[in-house]
Amino acid sequence: MTTISKALIFVIFVFTLICMAFATTVYVAQHDWPQEYDKLKKDHSSKTSQLSQVTSQLQQTEQSLNQTTTEREQKETALNADIDALSEERDELRERESRALAQAKSAQESAGQAITEAVSRRDEVESLRVKWMSMIKERDQAIADRIEAQDQLIVVQDQHGVATRRNQELVTRVGQLENILVSYGLDPNQTIELAAPPPVEGVIRETSETTGLAVISIGSDDGLLPGHRLEVYRLGKLAENSKYLGRVEVREVDPDQAIVKILRPAQGKIRSGDHVASRLQ
Repeated sequence: MTTISKALIFVIFVFTLICMAFATTVYVAQHDWPQEYDKLKKDHSSKTSQLSQVTSQLQQTEQSLNQTTTEREQKETALNADIDALSEERDELRERESRALAQAKSAQESAGQAITEAVSRRDEVESLRVKWMSMIKERDQAIADRIEAQDQLIVVQDQHGVATRRNQELVTRVGQLENILVSYGLDPNQTIELAAPPPVEGVIRETSETTGLAVISIGSDDGLLPGHRLEVYRLGKLAENSKYLGRVEVREVDPDQAIVKILRPAQGKIRSGDHVASRLQ
């Protein structure tokens, strides 16, 4: 640095001090410092009072904050207790839900088994129903057969009653005839050759498989006598379709009918509507 530069720096520094002194003088000349002091003092008192108030408010706020903090902590504690209770309740609910799901699964499996069993029972019931209907039909058929058998029994009993009465009448008549023969000096036990039946034709009215008897449509008015034998045949639509069935023997006679005994062996089952004749054409 040269001497001129140093001189210039010094001159600038001196000039700066002069300017600062001048500015300070002007500033002091334009302000009333005692008034400014009072004003600043009042401002200080006011600020101090405000500071006291703010401090008091701050203390109250701090107390309120402490109380609020305490209450918040109490509430937080209560809330934590509630959270713990809710957590326990949630765990209990989850456990119940798990048990409920397990029970539902078990119930579903039981329902499936029940449905399968119900289907099996339904099929079994249907089978039993079919068997029951079959048994009912068999029972109804058995009842019908029994009724028919009872009807046939009644007919046979009636025929037996008629035959019994007829037999008693014949026994009485035979006794009377034997007495007459004895009165004429004849032997009642002498065998009399029975003449052949007259030419007659008739039909079978009724048959009984139990007794082997049948009722025919011709009797004593047609010349039939007990002991006469007749031929039995069944007519077909054509002559070559007619069939010989066997022979019957007259046991009892009435004027318009006779009871005959079916002689064995017959060549076919004799039934109502078949024809009888003293000789085949």
